[in-house]
Amino acid sequence: MDVNTVHGPGYGDTLIWDEKDKPVITLQKVHAQVDVDFPRLEKKLTELFSGPAPDETNALMTEGQ
Repeated sequence: MDVNTVHGPGYGDTLIWDEKDKPVITLQKVHAQVDVDFPRLEKKLTELFSGPAPDETNALMTEGQ
């Protein structure tokens, strides 16, 4: 697997090969997550998206204090 880590338009582009198609260069093998606990992921994302952004203060909570 090769991931583009250069910040620009191609950032995050990912290429993968199987053993017979890999480039003829020294590669480091990686492990990729292929299964997901969808109910747990959905719950966590809902919690994160429903809360305030990091370092954000809620004007309604500080109003009148």
